[in-house]
This record gives sequence, C-alpha cells and structure tokens, in this order.
Amino acid sequence: LLSLLFEDLFKKFNSEMKKIADQVIPKQRAAQFDVVKHMRQDQITNGMVNAISTGNWSLKRFKMDRQGVTQVLSRLSYISALGMMTRISSQFEKTRKVSGPRSLQPSQWGMLCPSDTPEGEACGLVKNLALMTHITTDMEDGPIVKLASNLGVEDVNLLCGEELSYPHVFLVFLNGNILGVIRDHKKLVNTFRLMRRAGYINEFVSISTNLTDRPYIIVKKQKPAVTNKHMEELAQGYRNFEDFLHESLVEYLDVNEENDCNIALYEHTINKDTTHLEIEPFTLLGVCAGLIPYPHHNQSPRNTYQCAMGKQAMGTIGYNQRNRIDTLMYLLAYPQKPMVKTKTIELIEFEKLPAGQNATVAVMSYSGYDIEDALVLNKASLDRGFGRCLVYKNAKCTLKRYTNQTFDKVMGPMLDAATRKPIWRHEILDADGICSPGEKVENKQVLVNKSMPTVTQIPLEGSNVPQQPQYKDVPITYKGATDSYIEKVMISSNAEDAFLIKMLLRQTRRPEIGDKFSSRHGQK
Repeated sequence: LLSLLFEDLFKKFNSEMKKIADQVIPKQRAAQFDVVKHMRQDQITNGMVNAISTGNWSLKRFKMDRQGVTQVLSRLSYISALGMMTRISSQFEKTRKVSGPRSLQPSQWGMLCPSDTPEGEACGLVKNLALMTHITTDMEDGPIVKLASNLGVEDVNLLCGEELSYPHVFLVFLNGNILGVIRDHKKLVNTFRLMRRAGYINEFVSISTNLTDRPYIIVKKQKPAVTNKHMEELAQGYRNFEDFLHESLVEYLDVNEENDCNIALYEHTINKDTTHLEIEPFTLLGVCAGLIPYPHHNQSPRNTYQCAMGKQAMGTIGYNQRNRIDTLMYLLAYPQKPMVKTKTIELIEFEKLPAGQNATVAVMSYSGYDIEDALVLNKASLDRGFGRCLVYKNAKCTLKRYTNQTFDKVMGPMLDAATRKPIWRHEILDADGICSPGEKVENKQVLVNKSMPTVTQIPLEGSNVPQQPQYKDVPITYKGATDSYIEKVMISSNAEDAFLIKMLLRQTRRPEIGDKFSSRHGQK
C-alpha cells in the first residue's frame, strides 16, 4: 500500500514539475530555468503523513478510496492498547443487516475470540484474535518448490490431459498456483511435516489435503511430546519456545491443516487417533475476555459486555506515563491489582499495570435509591481516595519563522504600573513569558505570551515598509471551567526547525453523580 501511495504522489510531483517547466521554458528570457527552485519537496511527505494520520487512502490513478486503513492506537488504558493490537476489521458494510458475515464460523475455533466483539452495528464484523494466534509472515517459495519436486511432484507441463483424471492422482497447489501432480500424496504430506518439525522449513508453512496459525503440542503413540521434564527446563530458562518448535515437541497449525488433525482438549481425552493436544484450553479466549474470572459461570452476552467495558477501565497505561504528553490521559490515583487472578492476567502482566480497585460491594435494597443500575457510595471512602483520578490535557504553541526573515517571539509578563507586579492574566508566567510548572491556572489566564509580526510576506518592490517589524499579541490562553495545575513544560523543535512548546495540565477529580462503575462480569 505504501509503495502504491508513493508511486501516486511521485507521479503527481513529476506532472506538476512538467507543467511549470512547460510554462517557463518557452518564454524569451535570458535567465536560465532553475529546476531546484520549483521543486515542492514537502508534497510527497505531506501526502504520506496525511494518509497515515487520517487513515484515508485515495489514489486517483487506481480509483482507490479507502477509509480506516491506519488507525491511531488508543491509549485510554493498557488493556485498550493491547485489545486494539489484536483487532480484525472486515471491509463489510455495517449498515446491511445480514447475519451471515456476522456469525462465528466453526473453522475459527481457537483463532478468534468468541466473546470479544462490539455490540451495535459493528457486531460480528469487528473481531479479535485469540490469545495464542499468530499472523503468518510471508516467505520465499523457491525452496518449497525444490523440495516438492524432490518428493515426487511431477510438473503439469510434462503431462497430457489424461493423467489428471486418474483416481489416485492428486493436484499440488502452492499459494493457489498449481505446482504439479503426485500419486502418493500421504507420503508427501508426512515427509513435509517431518521436515517442518525438524526445522528445515519455516514453522508457518502449512500443508493440507484438500492464514492464521496456532501452536499445538504434538502427540506420538497416545503420549504428548512435552513432558514435565521439558516444562521444568522451560521454567529454569534452559529452553525457550523456539527450542520446542525445533525439537518437534510443538508445531503451528492453520485452519486448513486442522481439518485432518484430531486435536484433544485435555490429556485424559487422548485416544489412539489423536495427533495433537491443546496447549491450554483457556487460550480459546482473547486478551480482553481472558481478564474475566470464571467466564464459564456468566451468561454469554455478559462476557461480551465486559470485553467492551474492560477497555474503558481507568488505571495505568504504561511505565512511561509520567513522561508522556498526551492530548487526553486518564490515570487512577491508587490502582490496585485484582484479588482474583486468571492465568491470562499473569501472561499479559496486567497485575503490574492494573486498572480499577478492589471495592467491597453489598447487594441489598436501600430506600429505592439503587433502582436498576444505580449505586449508593460511602462518602467516607470517597474522602479517603476511592476512585480518585487524574486527568491530563495538553496545550501547544509553535514559534515560526516567516519568509521575510521575521519570526514569532515570546514576550515577558506585562507589569502593573502601580504595584510593579505582573497583571492577573500574566500571574503564572516566568520572566521568559512561559508558564512555570506547579502553578494553578484559572480560566482566561495566559500560558504563553506569544507575539507575531504584522507583516509576514516579502514586501513588493517600491512599497514603503517600516524598518522595524511591528508585533501583535496572540497569547495562548487556558480555557476551562475548572482550574488546572501545570504539571510540566517541554520545549523542543518540530520538523520545520520551529520552536515547539508543550504544556501538560493536570486536574484531580473525585467520583460524582453520573460516573459509571462496573465489576468484571459486565454488571455496570
């Protein structure tokens, strides 16, 4: 996609250059045509940046117009970022009320999470990967073609049409292209799998009689290949998962290959026909559904509701959250790790970056204030910091350079004539005209006292221009009904070498009427 976009932008850039050259060159002039002056170097960059930041890819030459190709990663909480990385969006129209594309197919067992899908119009069209699913990577097919011909696959070009209709002759396809025919197909499949288990072929290459993968334990003679000894070595760090793959203890299977495998869920259900064993049955669920303790005791749609609400849980977003300057960031003041853990919580290390708190909840009737979804909270626990959260917002300011060699300035605070102290609007400014960290900001107070020149273009010849540039005030002010505190100020430069000033503003909020609380079982 990126190469197509670059090609489109490059051709556009060339055609514009050609237009300018055609206009300039025929004129009878002494000055030589300078190509470099007319090159718009920002055109290709802006096109790419715009496509990636908005997600709208419109290529005129290929009549392609797509929305949502790229999406901005949501950093509302640690789980929302993880959940977004495992999301699968299908390009089906949301408005059509058809149940076919929305239903879960039997072949998706173990590949997609059965609970994690949004309710509403996108239901069933937006899916999520299960916990152990891998997306396969592309690889070159030359070695595989060689191996197939060595294992007895005959080239189609050397045959007449008769052999194809023989009863024991099978066609061999590679990525949808026909490779040739073979008589003894079982030998080909078995040898191929042995080669893959030994590590001679990429673990993601699948072979099946008749594109996502999932690892399974190999079963030989009714015994799983992975024993307790192997698990102890894994825990002590002598082996890793790659060793398990190369020693043919574990292998990846995709949807096509699962059709001719007999997979046991538990070790005690292995019989003489079993070929593989599930590593762990709970990996059927995805990241968000894996956070629910005892999901098999819930009504099925409750798990789906919890998957949507778990992403909105306020808590921590990462170890670098104090260094980030986000447009909007919610943090909990006292997050706690859950008392009841699941195996998935330990695997994704959710207890190290938790969201939410362990509350004591009584389910009882209390004077009718708790009808339907309502809760009655204890005021004493709110005063001690239950549900207390921090809301961070940012304010930006860029100082540009203009074509006529003038530039934006930051002026110091304006002083009151009588008291020689800064006026109320400039109270929080330092001597350099930028607000100082730790100050309390009220509505309409100035954060950066910026001034820009009144004339920014190159003047025409013959017009009278004042020698000294004149400046007008364009201050960055704080707009907000509630007061904030300045957490920190960052000064850096952006791509055009202009000064960039970012301020992080902090508010502390306590729970109030209208806030939503929820347990981990979809009980909002």
